[in-house]
Amino acid sequence: MTALLRLEIARMVRNMRFLVFTLVFPAGFYLLYTEMFRAQIRLAGTTWAGYYMVSMAVFGAVGAALGTLGTRLAAERAGGWVRLLRASPLAAAHYVGAKLAAAVIAAVPATLLLLLLGALVNHVALTAGTWLGLFLFVIAGAVPFAALGLLLGYLFDSESAQAGQVLIWLALSLLGGLWMPLEAMPKVFSEIALYLPTFRAADLARLALGAASRPALQDIAVLLAYTLGLGALAWWRYRSDAEREYA
Repeated sequence: MTALLRLEIARMVRNMRFLVFTLVFPAGFYLLYTEMFRAQIRLAGTTWAGYYMVSMAVFGAVGAALGTLGTRLAAERAGGWVRLLRASPLAAAHYVGAKLAAAVIAAVPATLLLLLLGALVNHVALTAGTWLGLFLFVIAGAVPFAALGLLLGYLFDSESAQAGQVLIWLALSLLGGLWMPLEAMPKVFSEIALYLPTFRAADLARLALGAASRPALQDIAVLLAYTLGLGALAWWRYRSDAEREYA
């Protein structure tokens, strides 16, 4: 499992398209929107710079978690790599575990970049403990999206996986209030967002800033439910895929 995890990380680092999507886009949006609107205006008990820093950190983390699994796994299935691994001594749980771990690790660069931009460009001032807590909350919030990426890799084929993954990423981000505060959107968006993991991941991370709008246990419960539900579906699809191959 360790060797497979190292391989997954190496492939991620060499994928320039992956780096552009998960690093450049969130960072660009952050710099643009904190330049358009005064970074130090207050919103939800914190500054706009801090609030949107969390939004874009989660946006990048979600994109990284999905991108590490969805498109690549669909391509591996089409190319026969998954079939080859199933014939090896590698246990299925180790294969799935390595994939999920790589997806969560992939969220680290985007998260760190956004936190650095917040601190160095927009002068978000937090204690060392708060920075660490914020980082850990964002990474923890990426876990259900790793499970979603695994599921998408088994639902889409190699030709449709990338488009499907990007559309889901963008839709969840928009409806979850990552691109703009829900207060600035029609009320229906606020009602939808409560049921989405993107909103819950960002709200949990904002707990470190004192800007969460919902109780932490509520956010954690929703994220855990998504993780278990999507993980169970992904495992079912994995077993179904294996049964079809050997039928």
